[in-house]
Formats: sequence, C-alpha cells, structure tokens
Amino acid sequence: MNNTLVSISCITYNHGPFIKDCIEGFLMQKTSFNFEILIHDDASTDDTVDIIKLYRKKYPDLIKPIFQKENQYSKGQRGMNMKFNFPRAQGKYIALCEGDDYWTDPLKLQKQVDFLEKNCSYVACFTNAKDIDEIWGKEIKYYEFEENKVYNSKDVIENGGGLFPTASLVFRNEIKVWPDWMFNHKSGDRALGLMLADIGEFYLLNETTSVYRRHDGGIHSSIRENISKRTEVMKDNIILLNEFNLYTFKKYDKVIKTTISKIVLKIFSINNESLKGYLTSSYFKNLLFKHKLLYFKTRIYARIFVK
Repeated sequence: MNNTLVSISCITYNHGPFIKDCIEGFLMQKTSFNFEILIHDDASTDDTVDIIKLYRKKYPDLIKPIFQKENQYSKGQRGMNMKFNFPRAQGKYIALCEGDDYWTDPLKLQKQVDFLEKNCSYVACFTNAKDIDEIWGKEIKYYEFEENKVYNSKDVIENGGGLFPTASLVFRNEIKVWPDWMFNHKSGDRALGLMLADIGEFYLLNETTSVYRRHDGGIHSSIRENISKRTEVMKDNIILLNEFNLYTFKKYDKVIKTTISKIVLKIFSINNESLKGYLTSSYFKNLLFKHKLLYFKTRIYARIFVK
C-alpha cells in the first residue's frame, strides 16, 4: 500500500558543486508524512552521478534516481520533469527543486502541505525565494512578496506561466496526461504553471524557503545575460501561450492576447541587431495583424530601439 504523500521531483545535469546542498535540503525536511525523492540526471559528465549514488546507497528507500546514458536535452527533449519524474510520482503532491537550487526551511513541505490539505480549492502553494549569484558571491532579491496572496489563472497567464520560484512550488498531482505540445518548449515550468492555472488557484505563503542559484553552468542564468537568448525565450513563450489558448478552447483568449502583445512589445524594445529579422518574419507579421493596435506601437518601438 502506498503511503507517500509528497513526491519531490529533481532534475539535474552537471550540478556536482551543488547537488549535495540540494539533496541535504530534502533530507532535512521534518514532516508528519512520508515523501520520496525522484531524481533525473541527464547524463552528467562531472561527479553529479557519483554523489547521487552515494546518497542512494545511504537512503535506498527514499532516493529513486534515473541516470540517462545519453543527454536528452541535446537531443531536443524538453519537459524532463513531466516525462521522467511526474509519471512515477506516487505522492498526492509534487514538490519541485532543480539540482543547483536548494531548500533552506526544514518545515517547508509541512507548511505547504498543511495548507493544501486544509484548502482543497487551491491547486498549488509557493513561497518566496532568495537569488544567490555564485559568480559574484552575493545575494540578490529574486521573488519577494509583501503578504500572503491568492493568484488566479489570469495572474499566472499574465506572467507567461512563470509566476512562481520553481524550487518553492508544491502542487496537487492531478494531471496524469500531459499534452504533446508541452514537451517542445524551453521552459517546462511555464508550461506546468499554465496547466495548473487551468485547474485552480495558487497561494503564496509569505515565507522564504528556498534558494535559486545563478552560476556559469545554469541555463536560466545564461539566458538572463544574453539578449539574443532572452529574445528566443520570449518568442518561445508566445508560441506556448498560443498553444495553451488552443488547448483550452480559447477560454482565456483575451488575457492571453493581451499578454502576447506585451511580450511582442518587449521584444521590439530590445536594442539588438538580430531583431530586424523579426519585423519581416511571417510569424510576427501574422501576430501583428491579429493585434492591429499593437502594429502601430511596434512600428514606433522599432524605429526607436532597432537601429
């Protein structure tokens, strides 16, 4: 009989310097319930696998890893959590934390699960997080909200699905079949956020329970520092929102179109030579025709920012 209440889902790749902190953050959790630790390693080439195996040997009933022999990301695979961890999750709830991030509060899971157990209308609970820059050795504010708050589907969509700090999220394990389009995007977290928003509301527990690390090997860290990569991510987010719009039979059509318009404006506001091509691309031509008012705004933005 399964008595696991929470499945911790961790994806990792070349996180040798960080994975120990991540796993220790799981192990220090003080809970009144059982949990499992699901780890997916995408064929790391450093000592990440060796470290995970040492922990598995010590906690064989708790830590359940998958070790890929070939790197799935380089083969175009996305949505690692949804493909490799979520299907084997036995818990009523799933908690996220990638291998280079870590938890700081030993009562994190207990607090969030207690809330969700008492408030069945909420699909997820997240918290504040700290942003640590490993390169410069300093702490940066990442997500910090002033008070407990409820976020509905509109709030999540307006953030492109990326409302929450990934390492802080706990959600109900209710989605058993994931649409194919979710596996084609750079950010599985955004796709997950949109899917959950279609089920129920998110609750922010106004506490800091986790740390997001910026470092040279981090995918999201490199994106933040590279204008071209940021642009590609925003383009991908537009496509994701359009696919979600079709998936939900345009239930959120108005807010999705407004959000897409804002993303397009942001793209054209970036002073980058490579953006000139987007003005003539068929995809953005069609997008601009759908948003007639936006067309004139983007022309103005293009004249100002695109040299």
